[in-house]
Amino acid sequence: MMESWSEFNRKNIEEFSKNHHQKKEAVENFLTQINKYSYSNVSSWAVADIDGNKNRSRQTMEHMEASLQIAIVTRYMEHLAPMIALFPQLESAYAYLQRCKKSIQDQIFFNLEGSEIAKTRFIAELEKVIHILHFDSEEKKALIQLRDLVDLVGFRGELKQFVRQSSKANKEAFDDMGKVLAKYHSEFATLLEDSLYSDLSAGKKAQFHNYLRSNSVFFNTLKLYKKQLSKDTLRELEILNFVQEYQDQFSYILSDTENYFSLNEVIILFGISSYMNRKLYIDEIRRPPVNLIPLCETPEDLDNLPMILDDMLSNPYLKQVIIQKAEIVYVAGPSDLGKEGGVFAHINLIEAEKKAQDILKTHQEIDPSLKDVQLRVLYGLGGDFHRRISQASYQLFATFQGSDACKLGAFNQFETYVERVTGQASENSFRALELRVLESNYPYEYEMLKEIIQRCIQSYQKYIKHEASRELFRHLSIPYQLGILTNTSSRGESKSSAPKDILKSRAIGLANYDISTLFMTRIFMSADGLVDLPVSQKQACIDLYQYSTTVKEIVQKILFTISVSDENRAWLSTVGYLPSPKNIEEWAKAFKTDEAAKPHHALAYCVSRLPKIIKILSQFLPYPEEVTAFWENQTTQSPHELALKLMKHVGQQDKQFSELAEEIEFDLLPRYQRLAKCIDDYHVNYPSASEEEKNLIEENFVLALRGDKKVTAGPMSISSLRNRFDPVMNPSLGADAVVLKPSIR
Repeated sequence: MMESWSEFNRKNIEEFSKNHHQKKEAVENFLTQINKYSYSNVSSWAVADIDGNKNRSRQTMEHMEASLQIAIVTRYMEHLAPMIALFPQLESAYAYLQRCKKSIQDQIFFNLEGSEIAKTRFIAELEKVIHILHFDSEEKKALIQLRDLVDLVGFRGELKQFVRQSSKANKEAFDDMGKVLAKYHSEFATLLEDSLYSDLSAGKKAQFHNYLRSNSVFFNTLKLYKKQLSKDTLRELEILNFVQEYQDQFSYILSDTENYFSLNEVIILFGISSYMNRKLYIDEIRRPPVNLIPLCETPEDLDNLPMILDDMLSNPYLKQVIIQKAEIVYVAGPSDLGKEGGVFAHINLIEAEKKAQDILKTHQEIDPSLKDVQLRVLYGLGGDFHRRISQASYQLFATFQGSDACKLGAFNQFETYVERVTGQASENSFRALELRVLESNYPYEYEMLKEIIQRCIQSYQKYIKHEASRELFRHLSIPYQLGILTNTSSRGESKSSAPKDILKSRAIGLANYDISTLFMTRIFMSADGLVDLPVSQKQACIDLYQYSTTVKEIVQKILFTISVSDENRAWLSTVGYLPSPKNIEEWAKAFKTDEAAKPHHALAYCVSRLPKIIKILSQFLPYPEEVTAFWENQTTQSPHELALKLMKHVGQQDKQFSELAEEIEFDLLPRYQRLAKCIDDYHVNYPSASEEEKNLIEENFVLALRGDKKVTAGPMSISSLRNRFDPVMNPSLGADAVVLKPSIR
């Protein structure tokens, strides 16, 4: 049996204080807030990827710079203004902030040096007043809070841009350059032997890199004959040149990072780009101008992360950049991790952060020059539940990725940005500490938690690798025309796949699939692995629910998604009718035994497991009497009714459940009904509608997806059309004006 929450939290505080070198009092204040903060709450990843358009990228950077710095100064002014009447000596500090804000609005920004000077000057003004105040006064506490905020944030805002590239694309650039070099240099012709760089062995790739680094004649050849290089290679080199121009603001995110060679390829490409633009200096061929940031996009990427970080810290030239920047960074958890590992694969992100901290600590013990380096993890948490796997369930209906960098005006958004980009602890960082405390003090519960996580991931992977499950995606996906409207991805393979080939799609495929019926097999089948949990581990389950936010999230999120699912709609979309219980039982067996199983077999297996999933989740809850009473009084009900009823029943003891059940019943389910109406409207009316009417149907769908309660809001110019389609505005249509016409794909 684990200790009380206060004892567990005390260990968290000690661990946090030790890692972040802060006073326990400050840490306790932080943890008080973080414990109130739902692990899966939404926050924005407020960065902008360079898109190859240099002018547009410059505009984006200017917008970000202005909005962030104005947000900072405005926040300081709001904090300071009420105190001027009490302390007139603060007027000069306030006037300084006003001048700063005016300058920023005129596009005169703080650079790093100017921010440090302004910070020192402003804090000195605050200290003059702090020094004369009584130690326990509210005014002194408020000024100290402002001083600490200024000390943390400064005036510049640590503006960051990221160029993102795949190591696969870099290999293609090396393939392209290899062809040109082999024409003019026997070394490369002999090494390649009519093959491509990407097909070489590790030893030959190392030799390829050594050739390029050891003799500038090869760079010169590429410059002389650059017209023979492909457009993609030249574009990549031009982007890297732009990044080098703004190296204080940029970092380089590398996806599909396989090994040491993936890192070296980026460094060499930077060198070639610099050489072509007359910017290469001695020894820079081995050192990138910006941070290299591995991107963990799949479960395999997470597995490779410790090796990649170890390689980075072992490379003397990369280590120089890391020391200079005082940080080593990786990006965790974009879409494919959820697609390939299930919704709860993101829990492994937390474990990965713990491993990364250990690797950095090991290198710091070996090399004292790394002592000031911090690990920074960029968690990709955009506003779309489907594109980022660790989103809150109530964001199911969100369409877009969250706050655009250019619109980052409110300070609460900026605080989120600061939390992400300045190495301050995020909620995921706190969960990593939670895992560390569990591992150190409660080894049995820690091992149990790891087993739960792996069961969730493995059960999802087992289900989703079945061909029938893959095919089910097509039947539950949203209509193509509406799918286009939900896809705000900038990635071509994502845009082109929705939903013509869901299997090859990235995040948007899952988004379309979920939105159509809210019958989320990927979440349900993640939980399926818990059904066979050994009885001997039940007490540990209850302990973990009480003490682990990770397990609490699993239980609450699965119950939530079952309660809003629409089993009937899934059947109509898949087979066109509602099967009998006997049909479902037979089809579920066929999914397990028949290699030629069909999509409806996969759906039947999922449906048949839902009551068992609800049963096992109820055994995690620390309310045995309530749970026992609940199951004793049950009659046969659909899974979504059963899940919602359980949440209400447990809500008698747990306010969190009662609030969630109320939100589902009175907000989310009606919202989904509005969304379903718009999808049905599409099936019935879209094929024969005029262009203007089609625009209206599409617009209403997007508005419903965003949660617009009227659904029919929009430009006045189409209000008459809207009235024709809306039973509320046109009662003559009747409540049942729109009926489902299933589209069997």
